[in-house]
Amino acid sequence: MQSRGRERLEDGVRSILSTLRSFHSSWLFVLILGPRQSLTAQDYGLNSASVDKSWNAIGEYVVRCVVSDMKGGTASRWIVVTVGSPAVFRINGRITDGNGNPMENGRLHNGKTGSLYHACFTDVDGNYTIAGLASGSYTVAAACYGFVFTPSGFANPLSVGPSRTDINFAGVLKTYRITGRVTDGGVPAANVQVSDGLRTRFSNTNGDYVIANVPNGSWTVAATKPGSTLSCRCRPSARTSPPTVTQASTRPRPISTACALATAPVVQPPRWPTAPRRTRPPPRQPTLRRSQ
Repeated sequence: MQSRGRERLEDGVRSILSTLRSFHSSWLFVLILGPRQSLTAQDYGLNSASVDKSWNAIGEYVVRCVVSDMKGGTASRWIVVTVGSPAVFRINGRITDGNGNPMENGRLHNGKTGSLYHACFTDVDGNYTIAGLASGSYTVAAACYGFVFTPSGFANPLSVGPSRTDINFAGVLKTYRITGRVTDGGVPAANVQVSDGLRTRFSNTNGDYVIANVPNGSWTVAATKPGSTLSCRCRPSARTSPPTVTQASTRPRPISTACALATAPVVQPPRWPTAPRRTRPPPRQPTLRRSQ
């Protein structure tokens, strides 16, 4: 049983490498032997031309190969090694982003916990397989940092037995909201332009504004209104970068800000004192005298 699994593994590795060599000229070879649950140090083969792995139990095992050019570029493939003749099934599919591009390194799982938990990662083409499943009902989910995934062409829970194919997911970029209020001397200020540098909104009659569809990151909020100066006090009520992003993550919480407007004073030019104006007496009328 072990020799048969090893032969299949070696054949699979050779097939994976022949495909991945075309991605990068110089490369680091990393082989990840993924059992059903958490990985241990013995499940990794780092920068080696060959990896020896044997399994003592009948089953299906997903082997994932990652190649790196040591400059930030990576590519990956996976194969399923079958040991013996297990009576198990698989879930196969693909995940893509909002533009239909394949997403690598997305995590797929069967929704179970403990010893029943099975998971895998997508390859460079976005393909995945969750292997070694018993027949039953599963809630399949996908996760990748910064994205939210929805099923494409199927509905959970998923009945397995026989194996299922085309269990695909579509991902969209996770976004958040920035909210706040603009005041002028404590009074709500309407029609004030508020911007995060890319998106612009105007405050309503209550001085409130909402900037929606803000992606994860750091943004500088500013408000402007003709004839006024602005002091903006930002009081975050939640971070735009959540500590963890999972399929069951909480709803995005807004960032609250408070901005106060102050009317700019009108500056008049200085008036200098002038000397009093001297008036002239009216001209004297000539007097005519008759000569005798």
